Amino acid sequence: MTKVTPFFVAAIVGIGYFWAMITGSNRIRLVILSPLLILTLLFGGCGQQKKRQGIPQSEWEKLITIRTEAKSLYSELMTDSYNVDVLGQQSHLEEITTRYQSLLDRKNIQLVQRIEDSYQPSPEETQVHYLRLFLIQGALKLAAGQSADHLRALQLQSQIADGGNAVDYRRLPDLLAGETNRERRQRQFEAQLPLMVKENAVYREIRSLEDSLLFDLGYGDMASFLEEQHDVDLAVLSEAAEKFVKDTDSLTHTLFAELAPKLTGVRIESFRGYDLPVLERGQVFDKHFPATTMIDGLKSVLAEMGLSVDSAKGLKITTLDRYQVGFRPAAYPIQIPNDIRLPVRLVDGLPGYAAFYHELGHALCCATITERDFEFAYLGSQTLAEASAFLLEQLLDQPAYLQNRLGFSPQETKDYLRFRALIKLITVRSYCGDLLYEQSLYSGESDPKTAYEKIRQPLLGYPWSDVEREGYLTRAGYLSSADYLRGWFLAAQLQEKLQAFVGANYASRPATGDFLKKIWAVGNRYTPEEVAQSLGIGAITPEALRRQIQTLLQ
Repeated sequence: MTKVTPFFVAAIVGIGYFWAMITGSNRIRLVILSPLLILTLLFGGCGQQKKRQGIPQSEWEKLITIRTEAKSLYSELMTDSYNVDVLGQQSHLEEITTRYQSLLDRKNIQLVQRIEDSYQPSPEETQVHYLRLFLIQGALKLAAGQSADHLRALQLQSQIADGGNAVDYRRLPDLLAGETNRERRQRQFEAQLPLMVKENAVYREIRSLEDSLLFDLGYGDMASFLEEQHDVDLAVLSEAAEKFVKDTDSLTHTLFAELAPKLTGVRIESFRGYDLPVLERGQVFDKHFPATTMIDGLKSVLAEMGLSVDSAKGLKITTLDRYQVGFRPAAYPIQIPNDIRLPVRLVDGLPGYAAFYHELGHALCCATITERDFEFAYLGSQTLAEASAFLLEQLLDQPAYLQNRLGFSPQETKDYLRFRALIKLITVRSYCGDLLYEQSLYSGESDPKTAYEKIRQPLLGYPWSDVEREGYLTRAGYLSSADYLRGWFLAAQLQEKLQAFVGANYASRPATGDFLKKIWAVGNRYTPEEVAQSLGIGAITPEALRRQIQTLLQ
């Protein structure tokens, strides 16, 4: 249930005042200013009165030390991820978590739990709650440190046979997407199976260690911990995911049967998993997505929206050789807002554009945060961050943007948007499948491989091989699918709000940037549901996303 606090009400008032500003209503401004003054007088400085008695002063002092060390641990872990993913260095996860072993001790977790329980529902309680969950995440990394380092080394060092050559395992998705020889593509795809088997053996070790620790901390299973971590009602979101899959099933299969043969040259009855990267690549549209103008082009658009990338002093966009980044580009918030790293591969095509737009959304969100409490700035659900990133990525779905900025003709726009509708359906339905499967996996599913195929194979319907089946652990993402799904849903809802209040051309209005910066500034001080309610959106649901997809087909 949503916690309605004075801080939350003040946020609603503040955002309401923003809407009054951009719509020019003086009457609304006067109505809002009065309650804001009253709230300040009534609730200012009363946070300490919400504490219950019984927590010794020494434990409050210990909490300060824990918070400081937790922030340092976060930055070291993020730096390690950057060094491994981008620079190809060896992982030092075990070394880092061992150094913070005293911080991640169960006694500290229990202390933070006691302090969390001492609060009435309030932002302070949420803050300590986020801290406790982060300590548990750190303890899980500590428990699995050696196995996790082994896994990352395996992924970093393994190679795939490519004819007479060998290719970095992490580059396989790019390799498949660009391979026009179908027989060769099939061999590359199937060559990863032995490595996936090795990965899954390590994943099972890690899962066993994690489950043991969580049981000792009072969790019945991993799913109950992850539900807390992502701040989500799994039953409600799973119901929405199942409904989205059911409601979009006919449209997805119709578009798939129509477009897949055109874009891959493969008859629909012969389509297989190694053809999917080629379909998603959309190479026919490459001429409109030149890598050379990608960064400056988006910077120019964002400047019109009142979002100056160059003014975000902590944001560092680094252009790397296409072979330097093994994984999909990602934003790395080492220290918010002063050290946000965004490595970019300059590769022609829609996937590179979509990834850059999305990750720059993340990076700008982090670089704009003015919240100084570690827990609200760094921790909590990633739903709002994902919604912000998807909102920027959705610029690539706007007809005016495509024609005015990227040189699409009207007919090319129509063909491209039909393709984008299919890719969006495939992607969101895939997250739905991940959510439904992972909930089963982390709840103790006895036959996860069978459950994985039963849930995910029907999403597109082509026959599976052992490679797809072996993804039952390599694809499991600790329910990050919950944040992605709610992010997709909320992004579509935010887009409708912007179109209603700012206009259809919101991509060129400074008011759009003002709106986003106000949301981003407070980090995760408010839940995604609280933000949505404050904007008059209500619950986070998929209806707006379904309308958005239908619009692409008009």
